[in-house]
Amino acid sequence: MTEEHCNHCQAFFDTTLKDTEIRNRLNKSYDWLGLDIFSDIELTDIDRTTLTANEYTLSKRAGYTPTLLFYGTENKVLLKIVGFHPPEKFSGMINFSFGGEKTH
Repeated sequence: MTEEHCNHCQAFFDTTLKDTEIRNRLNKSYDWLGLDIFSDIELTDIDRTTLTANEYTLSKRAGYTPTLLFYGTENKVLLKIVGFHPPEKFSGMINFSFGGEKTH
């Protein structure tokens, strides 16, 4: 989850997601989408509850940006990453949590 004028979110997009290996791994292994934490856009949660992006943010205690939630096959949050992390650290968090080859 992001916020429109969030410097940490922008750093995540401009640094971590610009890393080709990280971006390829996320695209290959995960379905992902970005949400503005203050948005009134309506969405359907993984448990089929309809709510706004802001309500979803509150329900997941994701008030800091950026926040990444990784869900497992049983619709439970397996990993929550809060804040900006440079590519090496972000990659390490993913590898530690889900396995895989070290990319940095």
